[in-house]
Amino acid sequence: MSGAQFAPAVFICRSGLDEGSHHTNLFSPTHPMEYSWKRVARERPGRFRCSRAVLTVALLGAFMALAIPTPFLAEDTSSDQELTRIIESRRSRQAATIYSILKLHTRDLSESTLGHLAATILGECEKYLLDPVLVLGVISVESEFQHKAVSSTGARGLMQILPSVAAPLAEKTGLEGWAGAESLYDPVVNAKIGVFYLSYLKERFNDVRIALAAYRWGPARIQQKLANNRAIPFDYTRKVLSAARAYRGRTAESLIDTASFPRSESIELS
Repeated sequence: MSGAQFAPAVFICRSGLDEGSHHTNLFSPTHPMEYSWKRVARERPGRFRCSRAVLTVALLGAFMALAIPTPFLAEDTSSDQELTRIIESRRSRQAATIYSILKLHTRDLSESTLGHLAATILGECEKYLLDPVLVLGVISVESEFQHKAVSSTGARGLMQILPSVAAPLAEKTGLEGWAGAESLYDPVVNAKIGVFYLSYLKERFNDVRIALAAYRWGPARIQQKLANNRAIPFDYTRKVLSAARAYRGRTAESLIDTASFPRSESIELS
């Protein structure tokens, strides 16, 4: 096929003309009009303009893609990598700080368990938009970091959760490792349920102070007080916030040697 024959054939393909004997004959070697672009433009002006517009946009897009300097793209990728590195570094420092606070107050948990617990508290707080320092404040007031603590009402573990409250929460979240009330003595399981419960109360009452009061006295009782415009007991709330403030200004370096922070896969941040 010669150049004169090839060009109109390409135009037929790009203009979207239907296949058929009429279109084939129009550009066949025996057609008296041969391969006139002007004839196509005159007989199919809409198709010609459409094809021309599409071709123009395609060429413009290709030109713009080629015009973007490679160093700019490399710089953008480098910025993303740097941001990721900064975020991961910050998370590692936060996990190390949580670990150091747990180790400072806990005597009967292994290094590996403490590391796993620190990573769990950080990960669950990120997941449910809670301040991990607030959770540490709750643990401090509720159980003084004793994972086997049991209250007079039967609440268990680090965050002192009643089995009757924990069971539906574990089912709702599809919590792995839940095997009944005894699971509340597992600090990791207890922290997961406690963080989820506190986040639920915060969302329900839209106020962290009221949420803490509900955590202590039960959401039904606090809801009733709000409905009757009665005073809410904030003694517990003040204790938790006070404990949280005491931890907030601390760093891992100021508490213990962070070189002892476990690095096993079992506590890898997720």
